[in-house]
Amino acid sequence: MNFSEILTSCGGARGGAVAWSPDGRLVAWPSSPTRLQVRDSASLQVLVTFTCVDAVQEVLWAPDSQHLLSASYKRGMVEVWAVGDPGWRCRVDGGSGGIIAALWSPDSRHILTTADFYVQLTVWSLVSRDTCCVRRPKAVVGGAVFSPSGSYLVVAERRDCRDYLALFETQDWTLVKSFQVCTRDLVGVSWGGHTPSHPRPQTNTGSILAVWDSPLQYKVALYSLSGYCLGCYSAYEWALGVTGCLWSPSGQFLAICSCDDKVRLLSYPPAGSRLSFSSPPPSPPPPPLPVSFTRRPVQKLLAMLQPSPQLGACPLSLLCLTQKRQAVRYLLPQYPLIKTLPVPPKNPARPPACGIQQ
Repeated sequence: MNFSEILTSCGGARGGAVAWSPDGRLVAWPSSPTRLQVRDSASLQVLVTFTCVDAVQEVLWAPDSQHLLSASYKRGMVEVWAVGDPGWRCRVDGGSGGIIAALWSPDSRHILTTADFYVQLTVWSLVSRDTCCVRRPKAVVGGAVFSPSGSYLVVAERRDCRDYLALFETQDWTLVKSFQVCTRDLVGVSWGGHTPSHPRPQTNTGSILAVWDSPLQYKVALYSLSGYCLGCYSAYEWALGVTGCLWSPSGQFLAICSCDDKVRLLSYPPAGSRLSFSSPPPSPPPPPLPVSFTRRPVQKLLAMLQPSPQLGACPLSLLCLTQKRQAVRYLLPQYPLIKTLPVPPKNPARPPACGIQQ
């Protein structure tokens, strides 16, 4: 196995300091707090270097591997770079609302940013410079998800203490449908459908949405794009529930991970539990090792455990000490423990009322 020379990297508080392009040919990371390098993944030769305004905290590649963004969340700014044109630059400033997260669209021509405190979700166009705002997105990881074909975007919203799903068309970013879901505290949404590279698409190609509740309640629901509930599934009640869901590449099965260390597979149609896998039981602990002593400390210990003439019995009457080849072990016999309680008098004298004695 061959190793390259040690290369320095700075920034990346979120773990995104080193980012590989989707095609695997390029790799980018900040060589210094404000300098972003793009290297060839095969030879590690520096292809281009970009100078950023502030320290880089996260690097994200576009799906076409031709553009990348560097995010400076402390300053509320995102900068976009083109690998083929080092002189081209685009800067997205969140203003007073700031920026806490960024996401590329599947067409690599739009950027989604989330304002601080999840006030709004903004879509920025790199071609026409137009913007589209989505109010009140829910503060969950993965609350904005694109369909497998990239034609739709679903955003989880929270209005009037209820969970909603907003469906947008990515061609002109218009609202297609907004409907309420049956979850109490939605934490995840996933598109049901095959990936473009899967050779066997099913009938539910990107037309089903799976939502699941927080781990405090086991509930998974399937919805159509029109907002109709196709079914709900709950394996049990009064226990910690779902931790995550994932569709199969064919879009036919939905894997549900739960807090009971099981993975359940649902099939649609119909939406029913097909299989259930349990995690392997934990391995038993190793047997305890014998405690070895020399003969002299053992004889001294036995002399200390002799019965005391003042007490009339051994103070360790409930503790048995056995010795065998310099190995000591303690056994605790099951002796009954009797405690004598004082008996109250039958006719206790009543205290005088108001301190007056007769």
